[in-house]
Amino acid sequence: MVIRALTQSMPARRHIPPACLQGRCFTTEQALQAGVSYRQLRGPAYRSILTGVWATSDHELPEHPKKRTHQVMAALQMRHPTTVVSHTSSALLLGLPLPGAVWQSPGLHITRWDGLCPPRMTGVIGHKAEVAQADRWSIGGVLVTGPALTAVQLADQRSTAGGLALSDDALVALLDGVVTQHSKGFNRGNPPTRNFNDLVSDLERLSPRRGLSRLWEALKRVSVGADSALETHARLALAKAGFPLFVHDLEIRVPGMRPVHPDLGNVELRISIQVEGPHHDSPGQRVRDIERLQVTEAAGWIEIRVTAADIFTRPGELEPRLVSLVRAAVASRR
Repeated sequence: MVIRALTQSMPARRHIPPACLQGRCFTTEQALQAGVSYRQLRGPAYRSILTGVWATSDHELPEHPKKRTHQVMAALQMRHPTTVVSHTSSALLLGLPLPGAVWQSPGLHITRWDGLCPPRMTGVIGHKAEVAQADRWSIGGVLVTGPALTAVQLADQRSTAGGLALSDDALVALLDGVVTQHSKGFNRGNPPTRNFNDLVSDLERLSPRRGLSRLWEALKRVSVGADSALETHARLALAKAGFPLFVHDLEIRVPGMRPVHPDLGNVELRISIQVEGPHHDSPGQRVRDIERLQVTEAAGWIEIRVTAADIFTRPGELEPRLVSLVRAAVASRR
């Protein structure tokens, strides 16, 4: 009786998760294989991420959306091996540019290709569709739809308000991100996600699918060399205003000075466009910006520096500030 009383008064031994489950997401099956019981899994040492996907209570998911999505999807695909990450979730893992509002839309997209019902759980948007082997790409072991099929899906994807999630210009920016590569500058020689000709072949193979007609129109306005969606939107805004000769992947050279590479440039007008992001606030970048301006002016070019706010038309304005700045630069040459 005394032994029994002492045993009952002793605190329960705290469960410590196995080392193989720490620092990542895992499935119920993986936990059981590691020796964790159902009771322990539902205890304070673990927390549910999605249905059948867990993490230890002290594990923080990565803050970066791409890393977080990859970690969660790696475990989810262990439970559903005939699925592929798709739509905006695939674009995120492929590193393709999308508007911020689309990134912030809730839910992870996953498509099942074996004809069975797609996964249905809180936080997951399931789809069912044919996904050929050629359209199943691997990103660090996670299967995603390739860039062509991802673009087709996004061309037809609806927003929470019911309209198309991506505008025509946003589709061009997406495709610019697929084919971008450089023959000059720091990124010279880096391969594109998919080169233009292969992308066209992929889209032809995917015909007929909803969304393709929008993509064929977008392809007519694609330009190789854009490093961001903002650069694409700047180029499209200038083209709509009657300045179609602004292109990416240019180099300005002056003897005795280092070459510089504008985000956009018009060789005929000798105007350089620099689209500035937060990184331009760093001390090292400010020095490089000054050096770039010196080379640009020495070559007889005009440099125009803009931010995101200058690229889009503001309420009450007829055209973006970028266009007004280019018009003023052209007038100054007369």
